Amino acid sequence: MGKASRRKKDRHQESSKLSNAISIMIEPLLSKNPTEDEYRKVIPLAAVGWNVAVFPVEERPAKLIEFLKSGDSSVLEEFELELKAAQSGVVNRERPSHLIGMLEVVKYFIERKDELYPNDKHFIVDFDLVPEGQGFRITISSVHSDGKVDKSLH
Repeated sequence: MGKASRRKKDRHQESSKLSNAISIMIEPLLSKNPTEDEYRKVIPLAAVGWNVAVFPVEERPAKLIEFLKSGDSSVLEEFELELKAAQSGVVNRERPSHLIGMLEVVKYFIERKDELYPNDKHFIVDFDLVPEGQGFRITISSVHSDGKVDKSLH
């Protein structure tokens, strides 16, 4: 097997491992027979947690804010309003903060990545969910910290 073929094979194995890693990380938060909607709610949070966890601990708060800013701007605006309200002691007890809950889930995924995959330096750039049999197959596109692009199937 030539050098280029080995590199391609190695990248495929690494990316397959990433897809499998995400599946393992999200499993405790899914129901016994998860729906597509459940996957589509949990995988993006797992991806944010994974990506933040690639950075050194001291850089993570800033990186988390960057990831939030790069997504839906209304989410960041709502989070900033809720954070200001919490800091001032004015909390809407009628409506629990779903954004604070979302950050708790992201924190969970950061901790899981640190615990289970501390040396994996891939950044997740995209995912897809494909119906397969009675369940779904997750595909993950990632970029290694060295810039190589991978596509992962699980």
